[in-house]
Amino acid sequence: MKTSVRHAEKRRTSTCRFADRIAQFCVQHFKQHIPSSFREEQKQTCLAAIVAFVEGNDNNSEELDNGCIYMLGMGVGTKFLPNELLDEEIKLDHSSCTTGNLVGGYGRRVRDCHAEVLAKRAFQRQILLTMLQDLNLLPGSPDPLPILRRVQVDDNTKDVCYGLRPGVSLHMYTSSAPCGNATLKKFATMTKEIFQENLADNEWPKTVHEPILGHSIPLGQFALLVKKERIPPPASKSPPSLESSEHNSNLQKRKPPKDCPATQSTDWCPPGTSTVWSGQGTIHTCSDKICRWNCLGLQGSLLASLLEHPLKMATLTVGRKLTESVCRRAVCCRASAGKRKKNKQKMIDQDSPPKWASYQVNHPTIMGTSVYMDDSGVIETPSPEKNESNGDNMRVEGQDVRFHSTLSWAWWPFIEYDNSFPLGYQQKNGEVVAECIDGATGLVAVVTSHSEQEGVDTSSSEPFLSRVSTVALVDLYCQVAAAMVRDECKNTSKLSRPKTLVDLRAFKRQTSPVYEAQKEELLTKHPLFRQWKRRENKID
Repeated sequence: MKTSVRHAEKRRTSTCRFADRIAQFCVQHFKQHIPSSFREEQKQTCLAAIVAFVEGNDNNSEELDNGCIYMLGMGVGTKFLPNELLDEEIKLDHSSCTTGNLVGGYGRRVRDCHAEVLAKRAFQRQILLTMLQDLNLLPGSPDPLPILRRVQVDDNTKDVCYGLRPGVSLHMYTSSAPCGNATLKKFATMTKEIFQENLADNEWPKTVHEPILGHSIPLGQFALLVKKERIPPPASKSPPSLESSEHNSNLQKRKPPKDCPATQSTDWCPPGTSTVWSGQGTIHTCSDKICRWNCLGLQGSLLASLLEHPLKMATLTVGRKLTESVCRRAVCCRASAGKRKKNKQKMIDQDSPPKWASYQVNHPTIMGTSVYMDDSGVIETPSPEKNESNGDNMRVEGQDVRFHSTLSWAWWPFIEYDNSFPLGYQQKNGEVVAECIDGATGLVAVVTSHSEQEGVDTSSSEPFLSRVSTVALVDLYCQVAAAMVRDECKNTSKLSRPKTLVDLRAFKRQTSPVYEAQKEELLTKHPLFRQWKRRENKID
């Protein structure tokens, strides 16, 4: 195949100084905590991070304080598990999972190792560890991050919860537009970013997202998409095992819309993705997941029970492939566009605590950056081939980037003091390397360091669980919740860790009923999200 030469990253304009500041901070952490052996061999990869920006002037100084940025979670990766491997996990026995070693139980493997998902999981672990530190249960930890504060739940109880400190905002960075709808550009007019000179490096545009007209919904304008497997999962020969008749009824309603061209073909889908109806994938794209996070929060179900309010991102900074109108459609605006009038009411039990009285679609400011993650100059890529029928150039899947490595990485600030698993090592500069996950297995690839080189040793016959796996996050949540909740009737220390998907769903409903009720409403009533490909004991 012929090759062509292009810049490793296209030259582009940033939105503002703050966007470049966020991007530079994240790229620097990538270079600091990911082994150089990986970075030099795999120059083309995806990086994502969630950071906190803390407004300055807490020191009463008259000098201008531009505030501080703190890394809360970083992910690097491009792989996800095939359906066949997910089925194997479900079929394993229900024996308990010992700390660190693979024995059994649901949620041992990290199913989706795309950077955005790993960053969110690392962020959730860091928030839990920050709470554990505040409760004096994290020995040897460093100075606390000025992110969270305690909030009294009720004057009549001793229970506490947490919230963001005043002046703290959350921001997400991705080195490339999230896979899925954010790269579907056929329904929007392309525009270039304009640098906003009037904004200082601690300011970002406070824009209001204009409603997006759904002029091409039947053609896939707002469509949910899945990550396409190389070998499509086999079609189910029997009805799935469901938890309840109500859940069964909801699933039966999720049929492809009639007279909808987007469900009849996958030719219009971005490379590496497919429709939820095609049977070519079971894991949703990062665009879909971020859109869901902007409805329900970055914290997820379990942390929702420990927080005063949902945690939402204020901005999303994107490197490669950004078109602002396309990205905001994908990560938030299509959720508003698909909202029916009758769903504007509160969709939760009126007896629920007022802190979770309602969920609103969060619309983060979408920003571009001129900071390059890959500054290696030019690279060779496959050249487009000619279509013999009409002479047009045919797109070669993967002509833009080549993601060869299956290795993925997750890092959070307290990783050095997170002794749940005996992993990690000191680099030459004294920094602890990120946790390495094999994207082909969802298990940890043990990292080793040698006198002359650093690398990844996958020869160990003993598989290890990632500290950002569902099993590890649930275990850490139980530690935190048990220390926070003083009411014996609600003491989560008496809860057993879920071993199956059915157990996990029941566990979440018990510990975070309000969030789970809202999520159920979103996934069954919302015109867009009711098409979500939910796990039927095997689907993510």
